[in-house]
Amino acid sequence: MDSKSKANDFFSRFVNWFSAIGNEKESTNRDGGGQDPFSRLMNRISE
Repeated sequence: MDSKSKANDFFSRFVNWFSAIGNEKESTNRDGGGQDPFSRLMNRISE
């Protein structure tokens, strides 16, 4: 296994560990039902 794979493996384990210790929060919408500008941008990018 090369060092790049080991680094990616370590990063994946760290992210999985870090996400396991937190609680998922409810989605938030702005008053009037719209999303905030950052959420709209991220949704547009992910489409």
